[in-house]
Amino acid sequence: MFKNKYVIILLIISFFVSCNKNDSETKVRTQGVNQIIAQSRNLLVTDSRKPRTYGHPQTIYVFADTHVWTIVEPFLRDSIERTFFTTEDETLFNIVLADINNIRNFNRYNNLVFLSDINSTSPVSNYVNHLMSENIIKGIAENRSSMFLNYNLWANDQIVLFFIGDGPTAIRDYIATNYNSYFRLLYDRFIARITFSSKRLKSLPDATFRELPFKMYLPETYRIFRKDLENNFISFIWRSRENQERNPDMYFAVYWYPTENNTLDINWLAEKRADIAWNYYEEDEFDINEIETGTTKFADREVLFISGRWQNKKHFIGGAFKSFAFYEPELQMIYLIDTSVYFPAGNKLRYLLELEGFANTLVPIKSNNN
Repeated sequence: MFKNKYVIILLIISFFVSCNKNDSETKVRTQGVNQIIAQSRNLLVTDSRKPRTYGHPQTIYVFADTHVWTIVEPFLRDSIERTFFTTEDETLFNIVLADINNIRNFNRYNNLVFLSDINSTSPVSNYVNHLMSENIIKGIAENRSSMFLNYNLWANDQIVLFFIGDGPTAIRDYIATNYNSYFRLLYDRFIARITFSSKRLKSLPDATFRELPFKMYLPETYRIFRKDLENNFISFIWRSRENQERNPDMYFAVYWYPTENNTLDINWLAEKRADIAWNYYEEDEFDINEIETGTTKFADREVLFISGRWQNKKHFIGGAFKSFAFYEPELQMIYLIDTSVYFPAGNKLRYLLELEGFANTLVPIKSNNN
């Protein structure tokens, strides 16, 4: 009996000792860049056991020692603080340099970035080097630099990026070479947060999609704007019931085109979007020479996109749009998803990204009409 009590006392003591270890002695679990890129962009990884994050979701707090920041700053800002053209240049994120001595005041913010030199004993590098496992530090010494990620390290719905290198120039070179990879993590996380927040609202009922060759999530606050099933088109609108001047009009449309052969390319997308806008949006139009084009990913699906500004000379209004298109071989169908925003009073980028999040939820299906 005495022996069992002794064992229990030892277990209790060891528990409290482990709980009172210094933070810097606790090794952080991280993911390497290949693991990160392999993850679905739609997934919002949360941990309800952690306290809630706070701060502005478009602010990135960066911790870096002076000798590292001097070398790396212009390259990091060039990527993270990049501009997007809607009807004007808009910046999605802004960087704020934070003081590592106040880490406990910052460790519950949404987005944190650490730049660490494995050879340095300066405050930030020393802090990060003690957080990382010996294998990570050894790997950096062999490979010069890499990036690691931790979701919800100190708070729920948090993303923390660690750029670690064998000296400031190694960190700089990694950031310059992987210009889009880490930005995409922050970009996708922002969209996932918006979509997650929106999904607290009920979706439009299943009956809305009964005659359509797709299902998706759209909040019940949207209503059907144009419906032309004979010509394979439907659109939805969100409009504030109050303070319409202080809120945007957001439009979401889907066009589907049956075809045995995949004829989809940027020219097809641009021409079809121009046709749809003119016919269903009372003669909206855009200048094809001023649009941005490219590819993106919806989960594992590669998607073409065009984006730019639209105008309507008939009603003297304008705004921003982004259209996506992909081919579904099993259904032999091209899907065109068009999103657009009318908001003269404010920036449009945040709302376009919200619509992009909804576009990510679209799932092609065989409709009753097929």
